[in-house]
Amino acid sequence: MKRLAVVIVNYRIAKLARACVESVLDRVDPATVSFKAFVVDNDSQDGSFEILSTAFEDRSEVEVIRAPRNGGYAAGNNVVLRKLFESPDDYDYVWLLNPDTAVVTRVDEQALAFLERPRIAALGARLEYVDTTPQTSVFRFPSPFSEFMQAANLSILNRVFARIRVVQPIPEERTRADWLAGASVVFRMDALRETGLFDETFFLYYEEVDLFKRLAEAGWESWHCPEMRVIHHVGASTGISNERRGVGDMPEYWYASRSHYFQKRYGLFGALGVDLCWLLGRSLFLLTRFVLRRRDTMVVKYARIRAHHPMTRSSRAPGSPQDG
Repeated sequence: MKRLAVVIVNYRIAKLARACVESVLDRVDPATVSFKAFVVDNDSQDGSFEILSTAFEDRSEVEVIRAPRNGGYAAGNNVVLRKLFESPDDYDYVWLLNPDTAVVTRVDEQALAFLERPRIAALGARLEYVDTTPQTSVFRFPSPFSEFMQAANLSILNRVFARIRVVQPIPEERTRADWLAGASVVFRMDALRETGLFDETFFLYYEEVDLFKRLAEAGWESWHCPEMRVIHHVGASTGISNERRGVGDMPEYWYASRSHYFQKRYGLFGALGVDLCWLLGRSLFLLTRFVLRRRDTMVVKYARIRAHHPMTRSSRAPGSPQDG
């Protein structure tokens, strides 16, 4: 029987986190999959740890852990991943779930069998709104040209270079992806043992992109599997993103994570080149805005991009919040 560890990192949404755990308990088939759910409270300081501990005190298959600090998504997941790496219990898979999700489909040995194929490291679920409308969850790795395309937002570029765009169409069948939305991903443990933990320099955002990039560089594949369905209350765990009502200003830690990712991938000067590609694309957008009567929906600001690159910032940029 395969062994599955489920990891849920909570920050001040204990009610949703509890519902998420309960959906796991209802949907994972204990007859074919041996599992344990690890719930990490990321130092919420709002009673979340006590609420969750009390809710599952009689469930041996649920362990609630208090993180010593709110180090972000990567650090919260690493609390459990580090424990699993060091544990004598040999888990086959680890399922990272956002606390603002609810599992819809049954999870059994058959659902996880695709991970047994050679060099497949990760399965991403079909993420849905409550009304079952699918959410974007399949992506390409960001690159200098994709940053240019995103900032320019020209239909002709998006059509001609569709395969280069970071955001990919929502697939209706199993599809290989560069990286998958981190709200619900099942990883093969031996793949994670090979590539290592999340980079905790990322507070929030880009940490999963970095992990998937390391998996790809090691020869592992990641797949989107629409038969695995998960409801995702977008933005409930972060408070900044909702595809239906639009996105507000991006927080400082998004810019910090973006800067760290590109510096890690391309070096200090290469990351500066990426920022200049974005600026070139943004300039093209502004040049065509009035001619084509285009609506400006860009929430990313170049001044804040520049503020987070060591070569262009004039003073120390605001850091990532450690208190959420």
